[in-house]
Amino acid sequence: MNGCLLLTNCLPKHPKQKAFAEQVKNFGLEQVLFVTKQLDENLYLSSRNLPNVLVLEAQQIDPYSLLRYKK
Repeated sequence: MNGCLLLTNCLPKHPKQKAFAEQVKNFGLEQVLFVTKQLDENLYLSSRNLPNVLVLEAQQIDPYSLLRYKK
């Protein structure tokens, strides 16, 4: 997969890193940038220790992050 992947309603219901990592893997994603309207606590807690996952609010997007994360 190349480019952008739009996901809606994929926020984790519980802050479980293992389950979230599995969900990301099932989408076939290795490096991923999640851009959200406002930060969801469960998304933040589930992804904060995953090395190739970055979660940003829309107003925090920067060119480096957009270039570093291909999806």
